[in-house]
Amino acid sequence: MGETLEGILTEILDALSALTVPCTAPGTNSLTPVNASVFASIKAKLNTILSQKVKNN
Repeated sequence: MGETLEGILTEILDALSALTVPCTAPGTNSLTPVNASVFASIKAKLNTILSQKVKNN
């Protein structure tokens, strides 16, 4: 179960990091979020939610 949660949270953080939205100028998308590094930092901590048993397998 922990691995499933970690996988889903990883997908969510990857999607948030790649998020772009339409800008006011037609056909122009925004850049990736200015806080993308925060999402990457959180993603790096995800394995801490796994039990030691899962980590050792």
